[in-house]
Amino acid sequence: MSKTGLKIIVVGAGKVGDTLVNRLAEEGHDLVIIDKNLARLTELANLCDCMGIIGNGASHEVLEEAGVASADLFIAVTESDELNLLCCTIA
Repeated sequence: MSKTGLKIIVVGAGKVGDTLVNRLAEEGHDLVIIDKNLARLTELANLCDCMGIIGNGASHEVLEEAGVASADLFIAVTESDELNLLCCTIA
């Protein structure tokens, strides 16, 4: 299946991340999800046919692995506002 949408990185696979990723996947975007919870990340990545990366979204190495340099959009939706801001600043 060829993706024709935007390349989007989403940090956080909780309730908000789940809903967001499902909607974006339906629109055909190329998604990468970053989360610390391996079980939740694997479930969501398999469900939405997208790449999942286990790790901290505020880590420069994790963001490089996710392809942040070539991403069209970066979204951080963890439970922590401070972490979300830090992730976006580093991205």
